[in-house]
Amino acid sequence: MTDQDRAEPTQAEIDHRLMATFCRTLDSSALPPMTVMRMMASALGAIYRQTSASHHAEECPCGWQPLPSDVETLLVEIEAAARRPPVPDITNMQIAGRASPLSDRQPGSRMISQRAPADAAGACGGRIRSTSAADRLFRSELS
Repeated sequence: MTDQDRAEPTQAEIDHRLMATFCRTLDSSALPPMTVMRMMASALGAIYRQTSASHHAEECPCGWQPLPSDVETLLVEIEAAARRPPVPDITNMQIAGRASPLSDRQPGSRMISQRAPADAAGACGGRIRSTSAADRLFRSELS
């Protein structure tokens, strides 16, 4: 088994954790969203700086070597993610069929959670509207 086969956070999990931090900061302060986003970007830069420094000093056995282009790569990813079209909200999609009733399920088959997504206002007190039902569900689990 390689290191990459271990359970690692997915992009969606990291996205949700950052959104939760963002929403909690908005809820607990009078700061505008862009100020909080700049603070988060600064924190990400500091994480890179500290991680890079420890790897230049060869304090970590993972073998990663920081590159001069790493910061540019991070900037490109931020821009790409900010400009990416929103994912369709599945709660607004037309129903095309129906799932089989529970009585028709095969023994041992798994059932998807029946929990309803949280209100669109989510954990941000109405200041942020999610574009994804998954985001709303995640925020409902945080509250």
